[in-house]
Amino acid sequence: GVGQDERLVVFTGRLQAAKRLDLLIEAISLLKARGNVVHVALVGHGAERETLAKLADQLNVAPLIHFLGESYEERYLGLVLGASDLCVIPSGAGLSVMHALAFGTLVLLHDHLDQHGPEWEAVQDGVTGAFYRHGDVLDLALKMEQQLFPTSAKARMAPACRAVIRDR
Repeated sequence: GVGQDERLVVFTGRLQAAKRLDLLIEAISLLKARGNVVHVALVGHGAERETLAKLADQLNVAPLIHFLGESYEERYLGLVLGASDLCVIPSGAGLSVMHALAFGTLVLLHDHLDQHGPEWEAVQDGVTGAFYRHGDVLDLALKMEQQLFPTSAKARMAPACRAVIRDR
């Protein structure tokens, strides 16, 4: 259901409060208010699912938030990651970074690097992804907008994303 002028971002992992997915949903609302429609594919399960669904309803972005459930099937994950323009990990990045990059999908993380696993080192600003100011939903929305509009940066950055996995 993603239209031609719309974008798709993905998150894979547990739907936990510590992952700060509320920031992602708030950023989607801010982008929508600016006329930029962004869908979110949430691949995972967790205690925050209902809270996130309620937040999406309150912010009038529920049709843009797609709860795809838990999956460990590589073909399915590859389809979702490969179709996405950007992988957003609002907090606590780990192996999801490597998984996204392997499919040529750039990654957006917060800038408090000590709060991520060592995988954050594969994200190079402007090369394989970007960083936003920790806890700053306005900066998160801005960084998403820069990577997604007017055209997705994925086509330009995908070779570097794959190369970091291949070469390192």
